[in-house]
Amino acid sequence: MTVKMIKFMKIKLLMAFLSLIFILSCVEEFKIEIKNDQDYSLVIEGRITNKPGPYIVKLSTSTSLAFPEFVPLTEAIVQIADNEGNSETLTEVEPGIYKTSESGIRGIIGRSYKIMIQTKTGNQYESEFEELLAPVGIESVTAKSETQFAQNADTDYEEGFQFYVSTETSVNPSNFYYWELEETYEIRSEWEIVLIYNGHQYGNDYGDIRNFRSPSSRDTLFYCWNTQMRDKKFTNNTTHFSTPKINNSPLSFVSFTDEKLKYKYSLLVNQLTISEDTYTYLNALFDQDASQEGLYSNQPYHIQGNVISKTKPEESVLGYFIVAGMQNGKRLTVVLPPQTKKWKSPCNVDALFGEETPEGAFPANSYSFSFSDIDRGYYRRPEDWPIYITSIPVPNTERDSIIVMPLQSCLDCTKRSGVTNKPDYWDQ
Repeated sequence: MTVKMIKFMKIKLLMAFLSLIFILSCVEEFKIEIKNDQDYSLVIEGRITNKPGPYIVKLSTSTSLAFPEFVPLTEAIVQIADNEGNSETLTEVEPGIYKTSESGIRGIIGRSYKIMIQTKTGNQYESEFEELLAPVGIESVTAKSETQFAQNADTDYEEGFQFYVSTETSVNPSNFYYWELEETYEIRSEWEIVLIYNGHQYGNDYGDIRNFRSPSSRDTLFYCWNTQMRDKKFTNNTTHFSTPKINNSPLSFVSFTDEKLKYKYSLLVNQLTISEDTYTYLNALFDQDASQEGLYSNQPYHIQGNVISKTKPEESVLGYFIVAGMQNGKRLTVVLPPQTKKWKSPCNVDALFGEETPEGAFPANSYSFSFSDIDRGYYRRPEDWPIYITSIPVPNTERDSIIVMPLQSCLDCTKRSGVTNKPDYWDQ
């Protein structure tokens, strides 16, 4: 064996050894160690603001941070009190959900508030008094077309609307803000309802018996709207600003190809003026949530809120009772720019007759529908009713149209988390 060959083999062995070390080091990153050495009892979520009530407090118990499980805490005595001797005992309206009365305690700017809880086992919990700060208003909510890193694996970048908020100038040098976002968007069915089957038989003007009836209006379930809270929350402060005002603080980003932007999208921004302690807690909570999204995420850890156990001072309590100043929110409605690539619905003619046929229609290979299917008893189960049928043009054939039963969500917009009541502000 030559010297050159020996050197070559040594190099290969060294490379193999280094590769093995690299692989082992990569494997180490995936090691997960869960420690459940702490039992977490009370979890609290509640608030009081200067807005009229009723105010809601949610109580539950959780046995693990790594694998949380919502268990309502029932039959507790929950009170909200201010620093002037006023208080109210909340009513449990659902398991673990406690509510003040319509004419009950009201948050007043300048007063301080705390929560007191006693469980049916006698354990007592309490927060410190916290002042309800004067709210600072929102100057503007804006949206800009931007390109950002994509949130999915289909593409590296995506275009969308980035929303921003600017505050009014505060009289105080240091201000801490918390923003909650409520979004509303329009949902439309792909086709109108032509026939309805709900297990009954109907006679027509000719004396014939039919298993179907025509809808009173074909677009009854064609237009819907969905209103929901955005999961992600946002915070910012003015402690390092020469002027106590925030300009264009970034909020949420919505991709142009998101279904929510297909027709029209409205974002309501609510701004809460909070204490520095509340701000610190919320930031720590948001940072922990963000750390769980990565491949090498950190293990969850306990974040102390403002509620402590009076019975067992060593007991950890999760959650926070927020005391905040709040003004009316600002709403911004946007539509997609012309020629923008939009969300593609799974309800389309190509899907009906091509290889992209979604599951859930009968029969799955063609979407065609036979009235004799009813006679064969295919739809005898009341839980399947009502069944909506439509008629669509047939491409590349001599037939004008064909009766089909697509996915019911293609005809009934309420099956896509929508409601048929149009919001009052929608056409403003």
